[in-house]
Amino acid sequence: MTPRASNSRERVLSAAVDIVARDGSSHLTMDAVAAESGLSKGGVLYHFPSKEALLAAMLDHALAGYEQRWQHNQDEHDDSALQAYIRAEQEETPAVRSLAQALLANAAEAPALLDPARALTKQVLNRIRKESTDADLATLLMYSAEGMRLADMFNLSPFTSAQRRRLNKRLFELARDLTP
Repeated sequence: MTPRASNSRERVLSAAVDIVARDGSSHLTMDAVAAESGLSKGGVLYHFPSKEALLAAMLDHALAGYEQRWQHNQDEHDDSALQAYIRAEQEETPAVRSLAQALLANAAEAPALLDPARALTKQVLNRIRKESTDADLATLLMYSAEGMRLADMFNLSPFTSAQRRRLNKRLFELARDLTP
């Protein structure tokens, strides 16, 4: 792939993410992505021959961003895998949450779309459990953080920002206590 083609591919991905974040997943069409990216529809289809291929690339992009946040927290803050997971959940931007909503909505029609997310979740969970002094409690803490993120994502959370910060702080403290 030429550097120019790679740049075009990134423009298409960026445009798709922007559309979902701004307008919602129902507005993600190949025509909309072409208009947003400044490429022709043929140019978009060259890189992503179907909407499913585009969604898969968007998921890969989102997972790579998560892995970078997770690894950064482990390196920068000397966090355990669980602490880094909780911190990465807290750092998620509204654009990333919109993308996650879109991917979940589309996964209802194509469940295999989430296979890479399932694999990453399994890898993260295994590492968290392996590093912890109490693997079951670590699992519960991981899924508590995940549950709060999902409740926020779907506007189901009853917590104020201050309450959420307090609960996340408590999760983080409990996670720290599980580090050998």
